[in-house]
Amino acid sequence: NVINEPFVIINSDDFYGRDAYLRISEFLDQKNNTSKEQFGLVGYNVVNTLTSNGSVKRGVCIIEDNKLIGLNESKIEEKNGVIECVSLIDDEEFTIEKDTKVSMNMMAFNPNIFNYLESKFKVFLENSDLEKDEYLIPDVLSTGIKENYCDVTVIPTTSKWVGVTYKEDKDSVVDYINNLIKEGEYPNKLWD
Repeated sequence: NVINEPFVIINSDDFYGRDAYLRISEFLDQKNNTSKEQFGLVGYNVVNTLTSNGSVKRGVCIIEDNKLIGLNESKIEEKNGVIECVSLIDDEEFTIEKDTKVSMNMMAFNPNIFNYLESKFKVFLENSDLEKDEYLIPDVLSTGIKENYCDVTVIPTTSKWVGVTYKEDKDSVVDYINNLIKEGEYPNKLWD
């Protein structure tokens, strides 16, 4: 009841990059007059989301005409220059190209999503093992696409994701952000 305008959600433990914020902001500024809800998802080139310290979990975007038609949540790792994936849905093994778009859970919505989330949450509670199942926004979004409730535009970005998936990632993340400060992309004291 406090959100009355379009908004963006992100994971709190990821660094998304300046270009991603610019692109999703531009998307939110667009006016759409359609019968379906119009949501957005930032699509990163998978190569810009990997760590050299092991595998990561990403939503591999299935796209038609810049619209998301599905997400294949997968474990992904680059080995000898090949990006190998294992679907978390059906254990299928596959490879993808370096510019394949993946979701890092940076999504744009309007407040109508809350009623849809609530209606699907009731179904989740009735049909899930509450000891282990999670109510995941990407899953609800996929359902919304299948039910023709919404269109989800995949918003491409040149940003590089950085995060601490493994403790060994910390030094490279600190160095990356310090380089952005040195290059003037971010101020040294962001909140001043």
